[in-house]
Amino acid sequence: MEKLIIVAGSPNRGKTISTNKAIIKLLEQNAKFIDKLPDSESDFWDKEKNGQKYGVGGAAILEYNDKKIALISYGDYKLGLEKVFDEQEILSCDIVVCCSHATKGKQVFDYMYQYIVDNIDLSKTKVIPIYKNFLYNYDKQEETNEYTANLIVDLISF
Repeated sequence: MEKLIIVAGSPNRGKTISTNKAIIKLLEQNAKFIDKLPDSESDFWDKEKNGQKYGVGGAAILEYNDKKIALISYGDYKLGLEKVFDEQEILSCDIVVCCSHATKGKQVFDYMYQYIVDNIDLSKTKVIPIYKNFLYNYDKQEETNEYTANLIVDLISF
C-alpha cells in the first residue's frame, strides 16, 4: 500500500458523505468501478436528495490513473473496520481511503491507531490523516463536505 488516507473526526462531521462524494468525483473523472466490498450497497453513490448525489455508507474498489484504490466510507464501528482490513483485496490496493472516529478512548480510534502501529511500514506507506473537525462548519456542511471530497481526490491523484 502506497497511501493510507484516513478521514477522521467526531461523529456527524461528514466523513461518510465526503468520502462518498470523492467516489462520485473519481467515477465522473473516468475511474473504473472494479468491485464493491462486503457490507456495502452496490448503488450507494447513486442516491439523491434535493438533486444532490450522496451516499449512505459503503465501500468500493476503483481503478484510477493506473492505481487500484479502495474507498471505505464507513468507520463508526470497530467491527466494520476489522472486516475491511481483513480483506486481501483491500490490502492489495495501492491506495486505501477509510473513515474513522477520532475521539481518543473510543474503540474505532484505538483500532486504527493499533492497526497502523502493527501493520504499516511508514517507510513504504504514507499515512495521511484528514481531521474532519477542522474542516466542518455546521452552517456550511455541503461546502465543507465538497472541500474534503476534493482534498481526497487531490491526495489520490498525486
